[in-house]
Amino acid sequence: MRSILMNKKADATDGLMMMITLFFLAVSLLIVGFANSKISNIISTTDGLNSTTTATSAVTQLDLITSTSIQKGFAILFAFLCIGSLLTSFLVRVHPAFFFIYIITTGVMVILGAILGNVYNTLINNETLIDVASQQTMTNWIMTHIVGIMLAVVAISLIVLFAKVPDETGGSVV
Repeated sequence: MRSILMNKKADATDGLMMMITLFFLAVSLLIVGFANSKISNIISTTDGLNSTTTATSAVTQLDLITSTSIQKGFAILFAFLCIGSLLTSFLVRVHPAFFFIYIITTGVMVILGAILGNVYNTLINNETLIDVASQQTMTNWIMTHIVGIMLAVVAISLIVLFAKVPDETGGSVV
């Protein structure tokens, strides 16, 4: 017997789950960036370590991870999640009666997105994390505009999901 979780294609909660996942990932990456900056500061200010080339190389690598790698990884993951959500819409047939469930779920997603966006904004404006957050411009932009971006993804997904033309066998022509 197949699990219920394994049979979820183009589910109405895709946008909600994607938004919650992105929020927790963005917060986690912010904390990783904060930890990297603290480790980098400790290595560069320790007298026995800051004069070695290994320590200098480690500090440079930590700064590179904090400033570019984290946000590029987040942006790529975000893009893949959006593309995956759109692709699953092409592959699934849904009865038009479920359209209202998708509209209600989209409304819940907008409310939750506004809450998560405000929580993230409060977090990046915290005086402890503001220096690290200023380096993560892509992540901050995505999380600040999460409601609009997710609305666009869900709107395109709904258009693709419900605008398919059925063929003679009852399937849909993509």
